Amino acid sequence: MVAAEDIYAPYKTMVKKFMSMRLSIITINYNNASGLRKTLASVAAQTYRNIEHVIIDAASTDGSVDVIKEYASASIHPVIWSSEKDKGIYNGMNKGIRKATGDYCQFLNSGDTLAAPEVTERMMAAMEDGIDVLYGDMLKIGVKQYVDRNRCDEVTLNMFYRG
Repeated sequence: MVAAEDIYAPYKTMVKKFMSMRLSIITINYNNASGLRKTLASVAAQTYRNIEHVIIDAASTDGSVDVIKEYASASIHPVIWSSEKDKGIYNGMNKGIRKATGDYCQFLNSGDTLAAPEVTERMMAAMEDGIDVLYGDMLKIGVKQYVDRNRCDEVTLNMFYRG
């Protein structure tokens, strides 16, 4: 007869690995304090706890920096942030990638929100060895109706290129 703890050993190893994977959520902001508040609340509500939040602000003048400071001081997640002029959203994204220390990066820009508190937990649980990109894209239509925009079974580099 096999001891009960031996039966669960592979599961325990998988859970330990899953919980040790750090997710870097990268948020880019410029003069969108109200949208930024929604984004930050969405990240704060996530049930997956091994998150660092990288916030790149492009020298906003609308109070966004105060929103970031308030969030950083209250967050249970590590928050890495900067506020300085940059050369646009893609420059900001690249800054975020350079500052990120996680095993995976997720872009969640100012004004965007995660649909539910368990989104990042479900996403990280779905990761398997060898997965480099996990793609999700959803549009909110009305109050409770969501539609997948680009549903596909496999992500290829061609999906990101429109010539």
